[in-house]
Amino acid sequence: MKDPSKAIYDAFHTALNGNLKYDSKNVHIIRSRAEVKKRNYVLLDYLESNDDITGDSFDSECTLRIEIRVGPYMQQGYNDILFDISSSLLQLIIKKELTISGFSWDVTPFLSFMRNYEERIDNEGIYKIKELLIKFNVSED
Repeated sequence: MKDPSKAIYDAFHTALNGNLKYDSKNVHIIRSRAEVKKRNYVLLDYLESNDDITGDSFDSECTLRIEIRVGPYMQQGYNDILFDISSSLLQLIIKKELTISGFSWDVTPFLSFMRNYEERIDNEGIYKIKELLIKFNVSED
């Protein structure tokens, strides 16, 4: 049995990086909070995996948390930026076949949860943050 984590992060990063844009500019796709940019980014946050091993079959039911963050801005508003990035992201990955090296998809990704957004304020301005949970199943080749 292989750990699918790296392959899953790679697949989502490849599907989004360079393809997810807002206002004709690439949105930063990051895998770690250490890479946080000051303005608009998508964080491929944590991955949960529940393994189901039966005989020769190694299947995993997975959930990937994705955080979309826009800002800082010095005034209220900017919901449209958050919603546009979220919509574009979902169009790039939901019900699409992503390539996962060494694994195959049993079910294409689907959205299991979406938090509208939350606002955080610090001395640099106002941030909007939206959380998406994407569920899917993978099987080891």
